[in-house]
Amino acid sequence: MVCTTMETVELNLTEEESKQIDNYVMEAGYSSRSEFMKEFILYITEPELSEEVLKEIATARKQKQRGEVFSLEEVKNQLGL
Repeated sequence: MVCTTMETVELNLTEEESKQIDNYVMEAGYSSRSEFMKEFILYITEPELSEEVLKEIATARKQKQRGEVFSLEEVKNQLGL
């Protein structure tokens, strides 16, 4: 198991910018602003992520938001592991 130390970074936004991010976070199914910002940074720093992969990530996030998830044990059982 890899243990990563997290660092807090401050970002100053206008009230309008903050509202836009909050709306996008909610609409796209992110659990927090932080999750959105981490993925945004990954998107701009990892250009090899294709549009297809990004769409799959967005679909998975929406499924999670709707509660359409499986436990690790359920997945193992479905795969016969």
